[in-house]
Amino acid sequence: MAKTTGRSIGRPKKDSQQMPMQQKILAVASQQFMRHGYKAVSMDGIAAAGNVTKATIYYYYDSKAALFTETIIQLMYRIKTRTAQVLADEQFSFKDRLINLLEVYANATANVDINNFIREAVPSLSVKQQQAVYESEQFMHEAIREAFQREMTLGTIPNKEITFLLHTFLALMNVGRYTDYDDTQLFETPRKGAEEIIHFFWAGLFA
Repeated sequence: MAKTTGRSIGRPKKDSQQMPMQQKILAVASQQFMRHGYKAVSMDGIAAAGNVTKATIYYYYDSKAALFTETIIQLMYRIKTRTAQVLADEQFSFKDRLINLLEVYANATANVDINNFIREAVPSLSVKQQQAVYESEQFMHEAIREAFQREMTLGTIPNKEITFLLHTFLALMNVGRYTDYDDTQLFETPRKGAEEIIHFFWAGLFA
């Protein structure tokens, strides 16, 4: 079975030179936040990395928290779009689409734990910004929920309680990223991990 290829699930294009200014700022900020974490990144650092002035950033975003919130919203939009593409690719069986999705996710998050990445920033965000981040996460989950619902309707998988099914799958997605205290990975490769996890999940679906 052919593997999925292409740019990582949630990362913006590296070449931001031809982007409109606001998109360039978001791309640079996303790279900085994902590389260093929320607390370690400053507006000065983002300005330097993007070769723009801090005043230019503040023209679009009045605080680091506002900029971070928008980068998360954009990140989740990209993840949902890519997730929907993988799960709609009918050249693969639904089971293989789930394997492909976990492989893409494992490769994309090899150097960043998105849940901890967001959790670190939450105390610095306003209630409104926290709500926006939460809603963007739910938006990303919808692509998976919709795929499960579609396949249950088609009879590919048995009818299950959809919220339970979704959150079981989301929890298993993160198992593939597990490493122990000395950074030894649980699985030899992301593909191997994706296959093992989905075989386990699939068996549970039909139990």
